[in-house]
Amino acid sequence: MSSPSPSLVSTPIDSGALPPAVIQEITRQLRGLRFGSVEIVVHEGAVTQIERREKVRLAPSSPPQRG
Repeated sequence: MSSPSPSLVSTPIDSGALPPAVIQEITRQLRGLRFGSVEIVVHEGAVTQIERREKVRLAPSSPPQRG
């Protein structure tokens, strides 16, 4: 998980359009994500934090062969 860039802190979203820095960061966090989530935290109408949680899916291993 990475820290939000300084340009994201207290970015007002009341105007209806997100600033390009916020959109870029959300896009960057989504890039390459196969399983997981991206959470956008808003406080008093401003994007204050973006969190990325990634799940790693492991293929089931075959049972050991007895022989």
